[in-house]
Amino acid sequence: MNDAHAKAPDPAALSFESTPSALVYLAKAFLPPSRRPLLQVRGPRIQATWSGYRAPPADLEHFSQLAFLASERNLPALFLQSVAIRINMVILCHPAFPVRIWNVLQIRNRISLLAEIPKGAPLNLQAAVLAYRAVEKGLEIDVRTAATADGGLVFESLNTFFARGRFGTPQPASDAARSPRVQGEVRAVHRMPNDGGWRFGGITGDYNGIHLSNTYARVFGFRGATLHPQRVVGLALSRLPNLQTDAPHRMDVWLKGSVPYGAEVRVRSEDDTEGRTTLGAFVGGDPRPAIVVLHAPRG
Repeated sequence: MNDAHAKAPDPAALSFESTPSALVYLAKAFLPPSRRPLLQVRGPRIQATWSGYRAPPADLEHFSQLAFLASERNLPALFLQSVAIRINMVILCHPAFPVRIWNVLQIRNRISLLAEIPKGAPLNLQAAVLAYRAVEKGLEIDVRTAATADGGLVFESLNTFFARGRFGTPQPASDAARSPRVQGEVRAVHRMPNDGGWRFGGITGDYNGIHLSNTYARVFGFRGATLHPQRVVGLALSRLPNLQTDAPHRMDVWLKGSVPYGAEVRVRSEDDTEGRTTLGAFVGGDPRPAIVVLHAPRG
């Protein structure tokens, strides 16, 4: 990463015509690494393609129940974001990926729904690593996922992951790292469920133990098992019914803290003069938001 003239390795290109198996890609995370030091190269440009995806009705039903969002005709952007995590996991678990999956946390999302997508529409999904970026406390990795229908782009997300450690000279912090302040009124108070991690993992392909086991989560410094963040974002969106979640819009999401199962969550929101809504999910009496969302309709 410090050598501007170092040649990045050839990309690893993976292709799927059915749902990528979590058992397969998680098993690959335990293979002897083929990693190269990030201090010498920019990092591998791993990419994965998933052709002919159609949202299974059972997944949509589980999503509606577990993420508090339902749509009669079209796919919610947050559902597609949840599905995108699975193909991102394929990349994060690849032996060429420079850090181990269990050392990686998701910290930011930029989600764009560019067109209404009927529930039965066939989609082609492609995910690829765009950038590796040394920061003060570790490494940030940007993974872009795009969904196309009939050859046109209908959805895209940019997910930023973080691994703690030293990976060379830190770069200046990105403006995208700074979340807006949430100062609006409390719109809802909700007690999060105590279960659903395995079922939601069936949608996202994310079976990280921090979402499934209190014991495992405590090993990594959490007070207990935490909900998949998409479920908390869904809760915040559902408490503001005026926000459209299946029509074209953009969301920026900052994952700043964890939300334990059974936690009391307060949802605050405020609107600005440009039609954007800032939401915050606060756990218990903590004055700092665990998750911040900036929602903007596409004009």
